[in-house]
Amino acid sequence: MPLSELTDRNAVLAAIREYDALGQQAFLKKYGFAPARRFRLLHNGNSYDSKAIAGAAFGYQFPDRGPLKSSEFSGGEETVRPLLEGLGFKVSVDEVAGLNDVPMITAQDIQLIRQSRTKDPDGKIKEYDQLSGEQRATYLRVHNALHSLGSSVRQALGGQFFSLALTSQFHPESGVRSLVPKDLWFAVYNARNRDEFVGMPQLFMIVSERGIEYGFAASIHPSDFSTPAVKQRVRTAMPKIFAALPSPASPEANALSTNLDRSGGWFFQRKSRLLPGTEGYHSLDEWLSFLKSSTGSGGSISRYLTEDDLQRSDLDLTALSLKAAEIFSSLMLKVTPMSVVTKTIGTSVQASLEEFLSKFPEVRSKKPFGEHDELKKTLNTIRSGLENLPALRAHPNIRISWSLGAGNWARIPWISLMDEEETTSTQRGTYCVFLFPEDMSGVYLTFNQGVTETIDKHGRHEGRKVLRQQAQAMRSIVGAQISSRFNIDDEIDLRNEGNLGQDYEASTVAYRLYTKGGIPPDTELDKDLSILLAAYAKVLPRETPLPTPPEPRPTVQPTYTIDDFVRESRLSSERIKRWQASLLRKKQIILQGPPGTGKTFVAERLARLLASDTTGFWDTVQFHPSYAYEDFMQGIRPSVEGGAISYSIEPGRFLQFCKRAKDTGAPAVLIIDEIKPWKFVAGLW
Repeated sequence: MPLSELTDRNAVLAAIREYDALGQQAFLKKYGFAPARRFRLLHNGNSYDSKAIAGAAFGYQFPDRGPLKSSEFSGGEETVRPLLEGLGFKVSVDEVAGLNDVPMITAQDIQLIRQSRTKDPDGKIKEYDQLSGEQRATYLRVHNALHSLGSSVRQALGGQFFSLALTSQFHPESGVRSLVPKDLWFAVYNARNRDEFVGMPQLFMIVSERGIEYGFAASIHPSDFSTPAVKQRVRTAMPKIFAALPSPASPEANALSTNLDRSGGWFFQRKSRLLPGTEGYHSLDEWLSFLKSSTGSGGSISRYLTEDDLQRSDLDLTALSLKAAEIFSSLMLKVTPMSVVTKTIGTSVQASLEEFLSKFPEVRSKKPFGEHDELKKTLNTIRSGLENLPALRAHPNIRISWSLGAGNWARIPWISLMDEEETTSTQRGTYCVFLFPEDMSGVYLTFNQGVTETIDKHGRHEGRKVLRQQAQAMRSIVGAQISSRFNIDDEIDLRNEGNLGQDYEASTVAYRLYTKGGIPPDTELDKDLSILLAAYAKVLPRETPLPTPPEPRPTVQPTYTIDDFVRESRLSSERIKRWQASLLRKKQIILQGPPGTGKTFVAERLARLLASDTTGFWDTVQFHPSYAYEDFMQGIRPSVEGGAISYSIEPGRFLQFCKRAKDTGAPAVLIIDEIKPWKFVAGLW
């Protein structure tokens, strides 16, 4: 059947991104599917209609054939679920009830959430896996309803120009780090506000044991965040956010007040998550005056739905959410960093780039990594200047970040411009990026690809082939559009002979070099960025499916026979055959002996023998004294983007080896050197 031909995980991810961009109802309407009743695809904490995603993904993988219609295949246990799980996705089954066409949150849901947060005799709230099946099904239903409602609000405000966030770190299968969340929520915010305004203001909806609160939050109160760094970022951003709000009694404030009065039921609160009328104000003008005062913090305009309200048959949460979007749309569009009069306007990107090219070599040579406040200030000035250029204002979903390295100075610093619907990490996806060559002779403005995931999947040699093939595929789409101002070849030179520099060069789709001392004025930079960002948008999955490059042909290892082994080692063929048979049978052998007796030499020849005339491979790991579990298996690694450090669990050499071995499907041999006092060889198939 046609569905079985769907084999491209990236096609499914493209369908998921389109689902997020359109919202559930618009996505299902576009492709002609009904909402899923039992089977939901889970990805990044969100859930999706599995059959509709599969049908749309087919069209992304086979654009000449188009998406599958609902009538062309069946969904569920025997078809869509195993296919999606085979591509590495998780599919949940709602055994209690299917989803309704209209997102609903009921009084019974509130009661079950309240029960789930009942404390035990020791005063502790249950862990998520201790909840009943009915309670967990409630969290899934409410989470799905909030996703649908938030998607509708996002689409009503402007789709790709806004971002949707759901309950932090919540997953329907495991709660919040195995705990029961205190509430569930969605928040929609202007994409331009992600960094400087920490994703504020927001249109939000919060579902808790008290009922539902929804409305407009000028800023979430710092006390509602658990991370000190985020608390401080919010405190820093709040005065700027509040300065961008209309003044009390201004024409804009009067118009908003009129609309709120007509709608009725709104409370002007010091913060969200309070009871109606608690710590509140009588009017919009009073509320605005509070926010603009020296004591202003938090601040929401909220409506509340109790259990009695949720029992009304005429209650339409979608209509209420969209009405809130209509009332507050002006604020959501206008309250951005660019609207703040205190913000520096007209910052010279040209001058700041030249300043960085001059400063970086000296700071890198004289100071340890981490002591770079002056460089951080310069890079933040560049980011602010870029955000104010018309090219960036026309693409509010672009997120700008930078990196000087992670723990050590980068040889090739960068400033990335990422469409957050395409990727939020420079390790994957496509993005535009300023790359600084190692010799700081200038800066390249490039259209590029993340290299880490591709290299991890295919290995460095084959991975670079894949990156070049993908770059060529993208050039076929946008080459004519950008060739007048950008080079579209493989000749970029980052003045670096290391692996990462060559990876970056292989991944480059298009580039333009600005030499040190010759960086053009901001007007010219803006023209180049306009062209490049338009090309970037053109190749994103929501606009033009990227042609799938052919899989690279795996390298076949040269012939290596037992006779070759005997000739090189002077060992007997009988002994070599015995070792070979033992390794094939037991999958591992240990070579023991004093130092310098050729154990590593023999291990490598055994590996060559096993991989001979196949697409197999071998790798060597040395267990030196400083080698740790995190290096070999997996561990938490830091990364720095936009001046902020974050941590993620990254696979070590062994897990990377296992993944490559699985993908290869041929003999794969891992040689572990220096397991005192032995050598160890493991074969994986």
